[in-house]
Amino acid sequence: MTGELQVAWTDDQAVPAVFIDGDRRPGVLLAHGAGVGQHHELMVAIRDTIAEAGFPVMTFDYPYMAAGRKAPDRP
Repeated sequence: MTGELQVAWTDDQAVPAVFIDGDRRPGVLLAHGAGVGQHHELMVAIRDTIAEAGFPVMTFDYPYMAAGRKAPDRP
């Protein structure tokens, strides 16, 4: 299974995610760094390489990235 979905971040907020299922376990949750989102070419290349090895993998965007802001939320 491969698909885009929404993952609950808080009770009233969800973030976009991409999930690729695989036949091996455990799975990998791949988080982006500040400044690039889950659709950045490097993130996609890493995600696809992990998936090609048969591992389930999920990427997501942090709330600030999903909202279109360039800087992470302050603590």
